[in-house]
Amino acid sequence: GPTALWDIDAQAPWKWQPPGPLDDSYPEVPPPASPMTTYLALSQNGLLARSFSASPLTTSVEVWDTNTGTVVAGPISVDGSHEAVALSDDGTLLAVSVVSPDQSSLDLELIDVRTGTTLWRTVAHPSLTTGTFLHWLQNFSAWVRFSDDGAEVSSIVSRSTVGAIATFDAATGTMAPSNGVGRDRTVMAVSDDLQYLVLAAGVGDPGGPWGTQSPTEIVDADTGDVLASFETDSPPLGQATMPI
Repeated sequence: GPTALWDIDAQAPWKWQPPGPLDDSYPEVPPPASPMTTYLALSQNGLLARSFSASPLTTSVEVWDTNTGTVVAGPISVDGSHEAVALSDDGTLLAVSVVSPDQSSLDLELIDVRTGTTLWRTVAHPSLTTGTFLHWLQNFSAWVRFSDDGAEVSSIVSRSTVGAIATFDAATGTMAPSNGVGRDRTVMAVSDDLQYLVLAAGVGDPGGPWGTQSPTEIVDADTGDVLASFETDSPPLGQATMPI
């Protein structure tokens, strides 16, 4: 459905509300059977990024100034199907986590909001330990995070062969060495500062619903040390397979 903004302090709708997608191939209110999905991100200075996708082949991205109601960038076409978006705190950079059109990898694309141009795109996660990036075969969750200074951008996903967190230099797209933490686990949540991961046992994970009982754990994302845990004997919400 349509995007709605809310003023938390005033407990009322924000003074400006976003219109429908700029790309008119995406309806503001998709029909019930539509596969269209929308992801949102806000910057500290009031910019709103929205991404729309209805197929594995393409995503449309746009950026608005929520204070003036004006378009800052877009619509921008991104190859593949989106999984997450994020804006740097100053609103100058937009990162899009996107499954490649052939669904073999999870890529990260960095866009200069001021010009609407792509600065770089790279493979962030080459594959899952349980197969390809197909939601109907293997559900997964993804996030994108910028460092506070905008110098680094990270892509986070469940069961990545390189580990849950893949971090890149925002200026060059060069990947930092990965420590492999979380590579074979379902990621349920990640802290904003990337210091902590909540890991659980989903379908295909060791100790998941077709294996032995496995706990949900809060771990140190740098070392993998378990900081807290509790037992679970069923697949996490959103990670179970659906009957055919």
